Amino acid sequence: QNVDVYDEGPYTCSVQTDNHPKTSRVHLIVQVSPKIVEISSDISINEGNNISLTCIATGRPEPTVTWRHISPKAVGFVSEDEYLEIQGI
Repeated sequence: QNVDVYDEGPYTCSVQTDNHPKTSRVHLIVQVSPKIVEISSDISINEGNNISLTCIATGRPEPTVTWRHISPKAVGFVSEDEYLEIQGI
């Protein structure tokens, strides 16, 4: 059976031998690969305006979203949030 996030939680195993019950418990934690579920579309903007870009991801543990400006000058914007706000482009 394929495991999914809904299978997460406590499980118990019980055995009965010669009237001596034994029980053991385990907690299952399901990890989920990160996935980008929403990202801003390509956009044109006039110089001097402000812009907000969005990148929303899901996963377990919760993924960290990092924005970087890919620039040959190596000068750019860096953000560790789902939203990148750029003022006065």
